[in-house]
Amino acid sequence: SPLGAGPAAPATSGIKVIPVEQRSRDAFQGVARADAALEDPTLRNAKLVAGDAAAILLFAAIGRGNHGEGFAAGEVLATALPFLVGWFAAAPVAGTFGDDARGTEVGAAAAAAAKAWALGIPAGLVLRSVGKGQLPPQPFVIVTMVGQVSHSSFGVSVEA
Repeated sequence: SPLGAGPAAPATSGIKVIPVEQRSRDAFQGVARADAALEDPTLRNAKLVAGDAAAILLFAAIGRGNHGEGFAAGEVLATALPFLVGWFAAAPVAGTFGDDARGTEVGAAAAAAAKAWALGIPAGLVLRSVGKGQLPPQPFVIVTMVGQVSHSSFGVSVEA
């Protein structure tokens, strides 16, 4: 601050200070906690959407690799497309990107992820079946459901 202008205004950092009372020379009582500023919900949703899409695309790429198929971007996208559509179509119903998913409560975020998994992945399997004109083999369904558990836990792990 310029000379003679008085003390500078404290910088706002988003840190909440809670006083701690000194009981004796060596003992303190109270709570000290520093919270980061809350993240913008739009930014949080963008991170969740990007992470979900990346996880589904990665799963599709791994599946293609396991079957000796190509990794060209268009091929991976075509494989992932029914699952992307199923996941994001189920999102509003499941609350995939709602307050629970964006919050800091891990249990609520896990519940939102579980609902999304229970609706979105089967929807993707149905869309894939329609596109292929046949039901997928049972091992494919099992691997897809189990493999996508790691995907649906992405949002929970980002917050934890």
